[in-house]
Amino acid sequence: MRSIESRGTGLGIEPGDFAYLAEATWGSFSADSLLRRFEYDPLYRLTRATGRERKGVEPIFWGNQVPGGSSVEEARPYIEHYSYDKTGGMVEKTHEYALDAANGVAQWKRTYQTDAASNRLVAMGLGGESRGYVYDGGGNLVQENSERHYEWDHAGKLRAFRVQAAGSPASSYGAYGYDGAGQRVQKVSIRGGVAHATVVVDGIFEHHQILDGTSMPAQANELHVMDDASKVASRRVGPDIFNAQKPAVLYELGDHLGSSSVVVSETGGLISREEYRPYGESSFGSYAKKRFRFTGKERDEESGLYYHGARYYSPWLCRWTAPDPAGMVDGVNVYAYVRGNPVRFVDPGGMQSTDRTPASVRPRDGHRAAIMRVCRNFRLAKPLYSSRSRQDMTHVSNKLHAAVEIIFWADTRTGMLEALQAAAEPLLALRAEEFGDEASRSELRYVQEIVEEYRGVEGFYSSDVRNEVREALAMVLALYRRESLH
Repeated sequence: MRSIESRGTGLGIEPGDFAYLAEATWGSFSADSLLRRFEYDPLYRLTRATGRERKGVEPIFWGNQVPGGSSVEEARPYIEHYSYDKTGGMVEKTHEYALDAANGVAQWKRTYQTDAASNRLVAMGLGGESRGYVYDGGGNLVQENSERHYEWDHAGKLRAFRVQAAGSPASSYGAYGYDGAGQRVQKVSIRGGVAHATVVVDGIFEHHQILDGTSMPAQANELHVMDDASKVASRRVGPDIFNAQKPAVLYELGDHLGSSSVVVSETGGLISREEYRPYGESSFGSYAKKRFRFTGKERDEESGLYYHGARYYSPWLCRWTAPDPAGMVDGVNVYAYVRGNPVRFVDPGGMQSTDRTPASVRPRDGHRAAIMRVCRNFRLAKPLYSSRSRQDMTHVSNKLHAAVEIIFWADTRTGMLEALQAAAEPLLALRAEEFGDEASRSELRYVQEIVEEYRGVEGFYSSDVRNEVREALAMVLALYRRESLH
């Protein structure tokens, strides 16, 4: 288990476990020493995270929840636990939070049921209730329960969204237009009888109109100032047509993911602060009219989804609303968000995750260490092949499958090759008779032939999960061949 601590501004306690949190007193909090902890499984997927959130904010099934809050007196610490299926999809998210010294700890849990053949979400459970999900033939989400509806064009682009109960008019509506490159250039949203139209030019200039049907449209322009990675400032030209009560010039102060954490005026005055749970839900601070938030992306007020270019991301589902148009470049689950590691990776274009950790601290050596641990376990488990019981073989298979996954996610070609070579060592040490029957010896010869041909490019598998692990092996070999050409 790997863990990381992150220090920032916030609560002056260390929420390491809730035996401690239940005994904490609010008077012990400090405004300047938030400690956040993150823990991971051997595949570097996030399994546990701590942070703070505003008191009294209860979970909702979906949508645009803005917790608000600006004082530590309004905050409470929380711990979230995450579990995944074998494809990397979220299975369960448990959220625990401290009430006070007298009332201890409370929790809520989201569960995610997916279709094993397609990884599409079937249902989400929360608080004893469940909501169903429906997809079209292309794998795009078209309905959440009976109220939230999505419409897609022939290219797999979200064309419209609406919140509409049966027999009632839509209470919220959004329509979207795209250019030839598939980037969104037009948006119209309608809420409460008021329409807001936006035209985007080159991704940095926006023209806004507000139409309420009673007068000439109110108009304003907005220019976004970018560095090489994200937005750093914005300037409004024209009136404050959204009644956001903000100055014309705003500066965005982001975290290592590019999320908008603090917004200040050109004189340095604090406009807002916002904190996020690892998968993107706001936990503390912010204001309703803020558009660019988690990882610096725009959150649509009408749907609560984040627009990432090629796809839309749902923070309460911890997954994308459509399959990856680039295929399995980020893993076999084309709906999973950033390999299950949202503290380290972002996905700017909605097609492939990008590492935002400084190169000097990336755990490349960790891949080799992890694969060597698996190899050592494999050597110790070799005698199990003589018994060939299904339970024993499954135990070994799980370890070997983990080895393949670790190899596949090696950060660089060099790191991947080292991991593959390390993984090949115990396999080469095997003798054919240790596999017992002729079918197993045949499989061993097949594996050894690959090792000889690609010298160190190999994962492991057993007969019980032969097809599953062979598919993973094929991905490893394909990736190695492709990287070898560069």
